[in-house]
Amino acid sequence: MLLSRRIYPRQVAGDLVREAGPNWRTPDADASPALERLNHWLALSAERILKAPPVTPCDASGRPVLPVLNFYRTAELGNDVFVASVDSGSWTFLDRTEHTALRSGDLSGELERRLEASHILLTEQNLDEYVERLGRHYGFLNEGPTLHILVVTPRCNLTCVYCQASSAPSLSGGMTTDVARTAVERAFETPADSLIIEFQGGEPLLNFDAVRAAIERARQLEELTQKRVEFSLISNFTEPATEEKLAFLIDAGVSVCFSLDGPAQIHDANRGMGHPGCHQAVVRNIGVFRRLWEARNTTPVVLRAMMTTTRASLPHARQVVESYIREGINRIAIRPVTRLGRGLAARAVTYEAPEFVSFWKQVVDYVLETRERGVEAREVYLELILKKLFTGESGFMDLRSPCGASFGQVVYHHDGGIYTCDEGRMIGGPNFRIGDISQPLACALRSDRARAVIEASMTEHYACDFCAFRPFCGVCPVLHWAHRGTLVPNILEEDRCVIFGSMIRHVLSLFAASPDARAHFERMLCDAD
Repeated sequence: MLLSRRIYPRQVAGDLVREAGPNWRTPDADASPALERLNHWLALSAERILKAPPVTPCDASGRPVLPVLNFYRTAELGNDVFVASVDSGSWTFLDRTEHTALRSGDLSGELERRLEASHILLTEQNLDEYVERLGRHYGFLNEGPTLHILVVTPRCNLTCVYCQASSAPSLSGGMTTDVARTAVERAFETPADSLIIEFQGGEPLLNFDAVRAAIERARQLEELTQKRVEFSLISNFTEPATEEKLAFLIDAGVSVCFSLDGPAQIHDANRGMGHPGCHQAVVRNIGVFRRLWEARNTTPVVLRAMMTTTRASLPHARQVVESYIREGINRIAIRPVTRLGRGLAARAVTYEAPEFVSFWKQVVDYVLETRERGVEAREVYLELILKKLFTGESGFMDLRSPCGASFGQVVYHHDGGIYTCDEGRMIGGPNFRIGDISQPLACALRSDRARAVIEASMTEHYACDFCAFRPFCGVCPVLHWAHRGTLVPNILEEDRCVIFGSMIRHVLSLFAASPDARAHFERMLCDAD
């Protein structure tokens, strides 16, 4: 793939991007003429670009004559610092003089050595290494789905204001134990050597029989197939999380993740509609879980929680972090509202993408501040981006191309339907339903709907291909379909581009400018799961 890439007219697009300014990926109704021309040029010129002859000189066997510049992308981070990257995820910083030299092809000395080390300059010495790194970067393409989500019930005892699954106490239906066992059997048909079975809802602990039946069947198949299986469960950690159920989950080795939106006033405003004392119930079950864990294990308890950001959260970044640390939770997952279900209609709790980015940056700053005081706090998205930048892969299916839909994850609905991904089952209907548990898993993965989503999630199709952050990022055609009615994203309209692009830019900027942040990032990588 690498050396057969056609040379895009980067100069044309690059000039338009620079004319549009630093916010070219986030146009609004007053988008500049340069933005409009860039979109128009991308739309009309794709076929001509792909059919253009390669300009890299080749020998008689078709092998490129080396050394040669790889297909690279650059972005200015500010303060005369640029980042340059290539498809494998290799990257390097450049100052303005070095950036100018790279664009002109005037390479020598230390710059030439650094470009060779980061695979921007391909030579006889680094070509095989680059191809091997490219293989690692896209290694997930050979795995098959590793995440298998069982939606055991649509019902929940809470009615959260932003619930993307539109769960509620009044909903009926649930996965039978027979369906749960069959779904697990389909999951074990994945070509992957290991898999994660994750239980979701609704509140999955409201259908505990199905959870238990699935775990028991998975353990049987683990022994028969010699595949390794892990379990996770997403809970609201209120009344359905009884001591008996939590004890079973700990004994079964299930990783439990629960929702905690911050201090009581924020958490209860988001999740306590018609359920007074929701935050108090979560805190109580944290104590129960810790006590049960310590009675069974000598290792420290690991508490996993996730926070969904609403408008009420935005002024309280420090208080959110402090509420986690107060409960002994050092790993903080800051998520934006997913605009599906009630999250699509609840304008009172949503916000613009830059507002979330500002909140996330404040959280990161405070996490770093707490680490200076000796508290080993971590933020999950920060950690995921660091893994993408420095280890090549994080396992996070939202930040890769193609995305995880059908390729990395599969969802088994409580009625036996198989869906491309978690977002696909939340939308419901036939659009992202790719099969049924009565059929082999391969039939679902090879379906036309699965293939369409996979193809639409490949960032090589879009303006992403000119972005220096593309090797670390990804798109979601399913969400775009929900918002715009089309599977093929216009990435320049997408909040995801603003959010993830800004996150990656911020991490790189901190790494370039702050020795203290760099030291903390290095320790986070060493301690990462």
